[in-house]
This record gives sequence, structure tokens and C-alpha cells, in this order.
Amino acid sequence: MPEFDVDDHQIEAEVCREWLISEAGRQAKVMQQTGYMNVMLHMKAHMMMLQQLQAPTEEAAVEGEETTTEEEPVTEEETEQAAPPMLNNFMETQNVQ
Repeated sequence: MPEFDVDDHQIEAEVCREWLISEAGRQAKVMQQTGYMNVMLHMKAHMMMLQQLQAPTEEAAVEGEETTTEEEPVTEEETEQAAPPMLNNFMETQNVQ
């Protein structure tokens, strides 16, 4: 059974998929249907867990987009102050205003 907080669900699902489409997996689909289905279900469990882990991130991104539309525009002076020093130096050497 997959461990929700421990396993790397992306890698686990990919490994299962690679086996399922391999020569051994295709043979097992015919000769060992129960084992093949077990690997298929294991892969699906990892895919579901991966979706559960990604869902809060996607919601936060959507919320973040909403807040940025409500903020006031950033002034040119604030942009210059926020730019990394290397970028400011580059902009000065290129006479970018």
C-alpha cells in the first residue's frame, strides 16, 4: 500500500507505468492477470495521492492570482528598488530608464 507522506508518488507511478507497458508487463497481463491488475491499482493509488498533494498548491495559485489583481500597480521606483543589484547595474550600463 502506498505511503501518503513518505513515497514519491510521481516516481512510483512512473515506475509502475513503465513496468505495465514493458514486455514483462504485457506478458503478465495475459499470463498473470491478478499481478498485472495489482500493479495497475498500485499505480492508480499513487496517481490519486499525487493529485491530492497538488490540489492545495493549485488552489493557492488561484488565490494568489486573485490577490494580485486587487493590488495597486507597482511604481517604476519600486521596481528599481526590488530589482537585484546585478540587474540594476546592467540597466545602468545599457542606459535603460
